[in-house]
Amino acid sequence: MSRRALSLLHVERALLSAGSADVTWLDQALRSLVQELASVADGRLPDVIAVCMTDDVLTLVLTSPAPWAPEPWRVDESGTRWSIKRGDPLSYDERLRAHFFAPFPTLASVGSTAEGEHWLLDAARP
Repeated sequence: MSRRALSLLHVERALLSAGSADVTWLDQALRSLVQELASVADGRLPDVIAVCMTDDVLTLVLTSPAPWAPEPWRVDESGTRWSIKRGDPLSYDERLRAHFFAPFPTLASVGSTAEGEHWLLDAARP
């Protein structure tokens, strides 16, 4: 493993251990989504432009409609928002972590609202 990769691995571990449960929940929910989509023929990640997190709900804001999402994800009427509740069961398998990438690596926190929404945007978007 390269020195840079090893350094990034240490940063990831520090963030996950020192961060809030929200960071862990976000990571596990997104990795669970990758694992679920990998088990479906033609399963593809949606094109995400933003993420909104509250204490109870994680919502992916998509650039274009994607009317189907694996359970327990829910899709809104427009097909442009996929959401999951904190209590929903995740199929995330930690043993498979090395076999599936962490999706949306360029998500960056941009702030919070007075209502308790935490927003992340895809920093790679123009």
